[in-house]
Amino acid sequence: NGKTVSKASSLLLKNILTCAENAIQKKNVSADLRFGHDTYIIPLLALMDIKDMNVPEANPEKVYMAWSSFKASPMGTNLQLVFYRNGNKDDILVKFLFCEKEVQIPVITDVAPFYHWKDVKAYYEKKVLN
Repeated sequence: NGKTVSKASSLLLKNILTCAENAIQKKNVSADLRFGHDTYIIPLLALMDIKDMNVPEANPEKVYMAWSSFKASPMGTNLQLVFYRNGNKDDILVKFLFCEKEVQIPVITDVAPFYHWKDVKAYYEKKVLN
């Protein structure tokens, strides 16, 4: 369906970015939890370009080869963004976990499996502003 469904997750991703920035600015321990059904997490995973959750397939007869709902949304599905601060330094690192396993996003990093938050934030801000 093109990007119609993943674009619908833009508001959720904007909220995630805002909450993360608020926690970082306060320099405090924080946890923001959201609960929803597969109809929310699957488009969010695609919008966030979580590896293997954003594979487009134009041919309806081949969709099953590129994408499976049981892989994107097994029971108890969760996506975690875990932030790390090194003392008082401004360089915040973030790691992505999908169902407790490290996953990649298409943002260049020199500290894999971590990403610099400033790079991640800039990448996602471009996605939600378009």
